[in-house]
Amino acid sequence: MILGGSVFPKLDRSVDYHIVNVYGSTEGMALSYIDCNDSTSNSSLGLPCKHCEWMVSDFSGHQVRSGEIGELMVSGLNLSAGYLNSPELTKERFVIINSKRFFKTHDVVKECPDGSYYFVGRMDSMVKINGHRVCLEEVEFMAREIPAVLQAVACCYSIKGRNYLCLYYKTKYIIGEGVVKSYLKKHL
Repeated sequence: MILGGSVFPKLDRSVDYHIVNVYGSTEGMALSYIDCNDSTSNSSLGLPCKHCEWMVSDFSGHQVRSGEIGELMVSGLNLSAGYLNSPELTKERFVIINSKRFFKTHDVVKECPDGSYYFVGRMDSMVKINGHRVCLEEVEFMAREIPAVLQAVACCYSIKGRNYLCLYYKTKYIIGEGVVKSYLKKHL
């Protein structure tokens, strides 16, 4: 079984199967893999694929030593050319370091002694829910576009390995939860 895009589940050994977890952003395709077993941490990204080069940088863009936490930067033949009709974002996220083109993933990681990588978190408010990337700030912004909503805070909770999107909001007057849900479904 090949999984990708989210934290892999606990293994059920009553069924005989082999799990390979792959990691990679849309901008870089499949970048790493890990054969999963009972001792595999569900935050392990595994080893980079042979056609990829990974580097962990501090938040100023300088490479850090193995074991230190920083932003994952990826390079290789599989990187996209950039973002369609968004040269500013392309320039921000695709950078040249030592004559090589790298993509700034905004994933916070650390390199382990065996050369594998461990996922620590995100630099932005992007979360994965049911395999979809969700920007919490965008959810909050759209909720505040509802005329009755004064304030909104979105967050992600993980219960038994599954992520749930929660929105807390304060209104000028009482509105039904269905009003907020339908508005967000329509505009997000």
